[in-house]
Amino acid sequence: MWERTEEFFDRPLKEKVTVPMTDDYPYGYSAYGAENLLASLDKNVTNPPDMKEMWNVCIGSKAPAADHPPPRWPEDSDVCKEAYEAYYRALESLTATLYRVCALALGLPEGWFDDKITQHRNVIRAIHYPAQKPPVVPAPGQVRASTHTDYGSLTILRLGGDYPEGLQAMGVTGKWVPVSATAEENCFVINLGDLMARWTNDRWLSTPHRVVNPPQALAATARRQSIAYFCNINMDAQVECIPTCLDPEHTERGGAKYAPIAAGDWLMRKHSQTVAGKLCYQKGDDTES
Repeated sequence: MWERTEEFFDRPLKEKVTVPMTDDYPYGYSAYGAENLLASLDKNVTNPPDMKEMWNVCIGSKAPAADHPPPRWPEDSDVCKEAYEAYYRALESLTATLYRVCALALGLPEGWFDDKITQHRNVIRAIHYPAQKPPVVPAPGQVRASTHTDYGSLTILRLGGDYPEGLQAMGVTGKWVPVSATAEENCFVINLGDLMARWTNDRWLSTPHRVVNPPQALAATARRQSIAYFCNINMDAQVECIPTCLDPEHTERGGAKYAPIAAGDWLMRKHSQTVAGKLCYQKGDDTES
């Protein structure tokens, strides 16, 4: 699957753009510079767009919702499709285990999350950060992936490439901590997202992270690849504070820090902000996206 991903990004651009990302949350190919992740944090956008290209594949649950859009594959993708489907189903199984672990850790019945993922929208997001040599040269303030949090509940991340370093997570003190796990180490990085933070009343935090540029001495050969598996629950599932996480300090919502929100509404809002942030920068607009 890793090799098939490399082959996809090595295709000519005219082939990759035959499966473009559309308004469906967000499936298909997204070209270099099409996102500004910092904008998803409700920030005024002054930084240039992120230095990456992406391919997003959502195969869906085994009994998907009627409005689930089918995956988009470029021509001559039979081998790639087979690898992606096998990887998707394997991580779907791992995800179900992780949800059961989370439920027990939160003092809930083991199957508490089960009815929230029956028609999930889990997404494989393959990300390519090209080597930084002309014409791919960072503008002032431009990085491979600007600071953001993941939008859903859980993320299962695989790292690698010629230069796997660069991912940094923010600790609770605000200090950036390098995350150096590589594909060769046969491990995943597991991250929590916004919806899990809302569910737990911020008992479990959605971790800010970014991907910084390689050192100048290595930049010309520092091609980087990662494959994220974003765990997105049913689009119509209402996310509100789990009863075991209620906090009496938040009296305005009966112990909940956040108002309930539909998972699909949250995901679309965050996705739309990243695209709008890129457009605002291009227009020189300093208003919030």
